[in-house]
Amino acid sequence: MRKRSLQIFLFFIVPCTALFAQLNYDLSKLETLTIVLKAKGGDLFFPVKYEELQNRITALNTYSPEDSQPDLEGEFEQIENELYSWIDQTESTRKYLINVLDTRQNALHINADSFAPDIFSDGEKKLREAAYHHQNNSLSHAEYSAGEARTYYQNSEIETIRNHLMGEIRIQFQESVDLGAPAYAPETYAYTRTLLQQTEQMLKAQAPDYQKLSNSSLMLYQSVKKLNILTKVTAPIYKGEGNAESYILSLGEQIANLSKKINASTNTKTDLNAILDDLLLEVQNLIDQKNHLELRNQQLEYEKQDLERELLSFKNIADQRLYLDRKINRVRTILSGNVKEQGTFLILQMDSLMFNENEHSLRPEGTARLSRIIDALGEFPEHPYVVRYVQHSSDNVIHDQAIANMRAESIKKFIKSHLLFADNQIESLGLVYKGEAQDHEFDIPQMEILVDLKSYLTFNVGRPAINAD
Repeated sequence: MRKRSLQIFLFFIVPCTALFAQLNYDLSKLETLTIVLKAKGGDLFFPVKYEELQNRITALNTYSPEDSQPDLEGEFEQIENELYSWIDQTESTRKYLINVLDTRQNALHINADSFAPDIFSDGEKKLREAAYHHQNNSLSHAEYSAGEARTYYQNSEIETIRNHLMGEIRIQFQESVDLGAPAYAPETYAYTRTLLQQTEQMLKAQAPDYQKLSNSSLMLYQSVKKLNILTKVTAPIYKGEGNAESYILSLGEQIANLSKKINASTNTKTDLNAILDDLLLEVQNLIDQKNHLELRNQQLEYEKQDLERELLSFKNIADQRLYLDRKINRVRTILSGNVKEQGTFLILQMDSLMFNENEHSLRPEGTARLSRIIDALGEFPEHPYVVRYVQHSSDNVIHDQAIANMRAESIKKFIKSHLLFADNQIESLGLVYKGEAQDHEFDIPQMEILVDLKSYLTFNVGRPAINAD
């Protein structure tokens, strides 16, 4: 009798174990699809449906053997099909509303959701209405709601400029005046004061021109920052506080230290204003890159957290190759086609990344050009890279090799410091081409980034492909 009971127990427990193995497998698949849906904006456009799908997946996740056994296979298949359908609908809606989303992002950039929450919230409602009408092919209603959403987002940005940003600007402007800006930085002071008056005049209008106000407030914010820095730097010299020579030498040391920290190069043969302009340009480059990375942060975080599961969702190498081609095409667009494949490497090329003679520190215009490389590498956030810098040789090959190595290392450090995931494996390699420059493709020093694509070209997988454009 005991043996018979054990047989019955094993009869039930073995299928149950297999069932839970399949359950975990399918839940991972559904969770990956949900992440893709959210990355495309499903929770923004269709929050009710997104929450419903989340709740259904959560309910499956809490299933236990003590519960009565539902039709798990049927429920999995239904949720999977719905997720694929809503991913396609969300992508179509996102493309339709791309201009509205750009306006929304501008408002978020100056924290309009915090400083004008009611107006911004009205924009969110109208955005969801536009998405709903687009989903139901009611394009006239969708267009009307999209226009209302854009207006609300613009008004939230205007309100934030009026009630928050201008307050910060006036405080910094007055601080500069108190420090002696009219006397110590007269040109920048006059320019900033004119911008301030123009922007304040725009804000007095009952319906300010959104684009002009947005541009003017950005220029004003940058100018008042520059005025504040210039005044603090020049005031001690004008006031005759201490020895001017020792002050300038001390300032030069501080600038050199700052330059090292932000990977900038300053030409010490130019005047102080030119040096400061170089630094301010580099700082602005860093700010722009930071803002751009923040915009992409959410999507890349999803890719980082679920890269393996997403890769395992492709049914064969052909689908995997198609997925890789979509990424490469986006990189080609960013770099205007300066991309090629060689073996298992994708090579991103850039010409005219010029350095000062016999120097290896990046110039501000060079770091600005490299920001496009950073954008392109965002498509491959966790892959190994090789930085390859090619230098045309003079008669001194040993010296040129050393310069090439140092320049490759400078590029590597810049890229590593600006990537979202700083733990990427990056190598640098300096090469010297010795020959007639006019007869060879390396007539201008050429920088290349080699991205290792082995993970895309060697996985063999067995699930349906996810459109992760």
